[in-house]
Amino acid sequence: MRSDEPGPSRGRILLIDDDRVFGIWVAHVVAKRGGYEFRHIMDPLTGLRCVETEPWDLVITDMEMPGMTGLELIERVHLCEPGLPVAVMTAHEQAALRGLIPAQRTVDAEFLHKPMPADDFLAKVTALIAHGQAARRAKDEG
Repeated sequence: MRSDEPGPSRGRILLIDDDRVFGIWVAHVVAKRGGYEFRHIMDPLTGLRCVETEPWDLVITDMEMPGMTGLELIERVHLCEPGLPVAVMTAHEQAALRGLIPAQRTVDAEFLHKPMPADDFLAKVTALIAHGQAARRAKDEG
């Protein structure tokens, strides 16, 4: 492999968020700095189709999007892919607090507040992916 070719992916991340600028930032952090495969979908229904048809290690979504909330998306993701880690991003602290109680009942849902330093974001993403991959390995072995 040449030094300018990307190495093997550390995992696959799907961002479902209607904010194009945030998508560019996430791409920079997780793909360029973190070495993860990354795809950004701006429409929640299209994002759900991606979850249904492709393997992912982490879904990142926004708390509030046109047509579907982050909590609704978590529920639908976990219906088709139980145990798939989901991180819900929000810039609205009150929205995060309203959603925190019901979301805690959902496995692998993590609330992250925007803005977040890139190093902290990458560390959270890495931990969520590692947890999800370990859970899948344990399930496959057991």
